[in-house]
Amino acid sequence: MSQRYDLVPYRKDTLWGYCDTSKKILIDPQFNQAVFFEGEHAVVKKAGKFFLINTKGEILSPGYRLLFFYENEKCYTAFDEQYKETRYSFKGKVLGNIKYTKAGFFDGDKYAIVEVYGNKGLVDTGWKEILPCEYTTMEKLPNEMLQFSKPLNGQYAYGFRNMKTGFMVPIKYQKVYPFNEGLSLAKLGNKWGFIDSLGTEKIPFKYDKVVPEEEKKAKNYNEENYIDYRYDGFSEGLAVLHRDTLYGFIDKTGKEIIPFIYQYAYGFKNGLAWVKKNGKWGMVNKNGIESMPCEYDMAPTIKGKEFIALESVNEKLIRAIKDKKAGFCNTQGKVAISFRFDYAARFANGLAPVKENGKWGFINWQGEKMISSVYDWVVDIGNYYSSPFDKGYAIVYQNNRYSLIDKKGKQLTPTTYDREPEFINGLAVAKNGTQVTIINTKGQVVYIHPSFHYIVIINDFLIYDYDDKCYINIKTKMKYCN
Repeated sequence: MSQRYDLVPYRKDTLWGYCDTSKKILIDPQFNQAVFFEGEHAVVKKAGKFFLINTKGEILSPGYRLLFFYENEKCYTAFDEQYKETRYSFKGKVLGNIKYTKAGFFDGDKYAIVEVYGNKGLVDTGWKEILPCEYTTMEKLPNEMLQFSKPLNGQYAYGFRNMKTGFMVPIKYQKVYPFNEGLSLAKLGNKWGFIDSLGTEKIPFKYDKVVPEEEKKAKNYNEENYIDYRYDGFSEGLAVLHRDTLYGFIDKTGKEIIPFIYQYAYGFKNGLAWVKKNGKWGMVNKNGIESMPCEYDMAPTIKGKEFIALESVNEKLIRAIKDKKAGFCNTQGKVAISFRFDYAARFANGLAPVKENGKWGFINWQGEKMISSVYDWVVDIGNYYSSPFDKGYAIVYQNNRYSLIDKKGKQLTPTTYDREPEFINGLAVAKNGTQVTIINTKGQVVYIHPSFHYIVIINDFLIYDYDDKCYINIKTKMKYCN
């Protein structure tokens, strides 16, 4: 449940209470620490102990060393001086067997993970034990699947439980990955194959996952457990695997769809997959036809992971490198934008960032320059989860200063800033010398703080001043402190 902002923590001298947005006191200042309510409850600190209170300010629990609550489940977890954990209802009733040293929340499920000194087990909503606390790891997976592990023959082994049927997949696999498109990639002995949710071997254990060099690289970057659709399961009905030093693709019956002829390959996205042959890269479709011939170089790696598959086809154009220059091809492999840039990132929102002579600008689908290459950097270039102009603006960096521009290159902010604005709920703290301002996504200044203080954004109208220990309503300019 999200925080509610009609009850604002209010500070009077050194004590905290609560007021409404008009500053009317609702709970008298009496606490050493107070946070926002979630639903009908909040945690406060008084005399070194944490308590649970309701919206009337009534204290509902004894004081504890630590206390957390979960509004949806109408309960709280408390830790005593020895850090022993106990779960209570809001009315103070002990929930479940207090033999557990740690208990997870149900989160709307019919079961929760519990622990006894690090060993994990499973209980139902009545706190009846489903699985004893004898597992080293335990994790809830999508589609009501549960994964667990414990030592077996000197190494960790994994199994599953289907929580819909109660069926247990025996603990025998050296490695398993979350189910993707109905199957899980698993390791048995030194080979990889696929199993279904009943533990049935659907694809024989005769494949390698990746080449040894990539396994070593992953360990160097601490990415052994990286969940990546490119190797770790099916993507768009096909899985890429490694066999006898080469890569190829199989379907869910184990049938070889694209032969094992490639030096390297990534999983499918939008019907295409990157493949490497004779030291060069291209793209193959699901029929095994190289729609983009293997004649291109690759971009630099990021953290030992080549995110090329993630940047495959965006807005029907493919970013590629040839003869150390970047350009774009269409999905038929024809050159759409010539290879003339020092670097380029994928298209998003109708524009692609390109780098020329050390500076960044933007081009359109026709390769026409829409924003001149004058910037030292543009925030979100190379970020798979977001792109410049996703929200109508881009944050650019030029001459050691930050500003916002629109898709025509017009500067939106009235000035430039010496620190990057980071937006939360449509607002960002922008600092210029000793002045702190709050700007919106249109670049407009909505609040100017008179001092150079540490300010954080709470929501679209509240900020918190850590130096003054005070919440401020930036729309009314009201300070919730005396």
